Amino acid sequence: MIRRGIGSSRALSIAIAVVFMLILGAQGAFAQSFPIQPATPTEQALVNQHRQEWDRLTPDQRQRVLQNYREWERMSPAQRSSARQNFQRFNSLPPQQRQQVMQGLRQWRRLPPDQRQHLREAYNRFQRMPQQQKSELMRRYHDFQQLPAGDREHLMRNYRRWQAMTPQERGALRKRLVHQNPHPNRVEPERPRHVLPF
Repeated sequence: MIRRGIGSSRALSIAIAVVFMLILGAQGAFAQSFPIQPATPTEQALVNQHRQEWDRLTPDQRQRVLQNYREWERMSPAQRSSARQNFQRFNSLPPQQRQQVMQGLRQWRRLPPDQRQHLREAYNRFQRMPQQQKSELMRRYHDFQQLPAGDREHLMRNYRRWQAMTPQERGALRKRLVHQNPHPNRVEPERPRHVLPF
C-alpha cells in the first residue's frame, strides 16, 4: 500500500473509491477538527496522485477524505477486504437503494460515538445468536415495521420508559402485568399485544 511506497495501484484505487464513496454522504456532516491538508508524506502522496479530484473538493470533503483515508490505514487486511466487498455490493445496487444506503450512512455518522458503540455491540450480539433466534427477531422487527406510525411511536416511548426503569421498577411492572393478565398466552382483545399499559 502507499504506506511503504506507492505499492499496489489497484489497492490504492479501491481505497480511494471507498473514500470518495463515503464522502458523498458526509458533506458537512462533521465539524471535528481534522487538518484539511495532508499531515503525513503518505497522505501528501495520495493527494498528489489524485490532485485534480482533490482540487475540486470543498474543505469539508477534503477533511472527510483524509479522515476516511486514516481509518483505511488503520484497518486490518480482513477489514479492508470486507470494505472492498461492501463497495462492490454498493455499486451493484439500483440507484434508489444506493440513496437509501447513503441516507443510513449519514444517519450513522450523526450518532454520538457512544450510541454507535452500543449499536455495534448489539449487532455483534445479533450475529452470535442461533439462526432460529435471529429469524424470530427479524420477524418481530418486520411486524413492528408494519404497525401504523402512531403505534410504532407509542411502542418506542414505552421502550424508552422501560430502558429508564431500575431493575426493581421493571420487576414490579412485570408482576403488575402478570396480575392483569394471568394467562399470558391469551391476548386480551381490548388491548393490542404490542402496547404496554402505561
